[in-house]
Amino acid sequence: MAERVATPRGVTLSELVHRSRGPGEVALARQLAMYLIHVVLSRPQDITGALFSRDRSTVRHACAVIEALRDDDPSIEAEIGDIEAGMGAMQMEIRHAA
Repeated sequence: MAERVATPRGVTLSELVHRSRGPGEVALARQLAMYLIHVVLSRPQDITGALFSRDRSTVRHACAVIEALRDDDPSIEAEIGDIEAGMGAMQMEIRHAA
């Protein structure tokens, strides 16, 4: 999931999981990845935070930021839709391969 966010945004996976916040584009990509892991994959906030060396309050904040952006920025809504659609297609491929 993190790779599906990092690659199109021009951010490396190591930047996403780095302890420092990093530049704004890295922080936003990290917030989006945390949001998707928590919401789309239904992972608990503490587990999601641990993947990024953050705590659950940071995941909660990331989710609030992304929810606000979804309301205000159609491009974020479209990006999330594309990622979710890609996840659905990947799940279908896994089912057919089994």
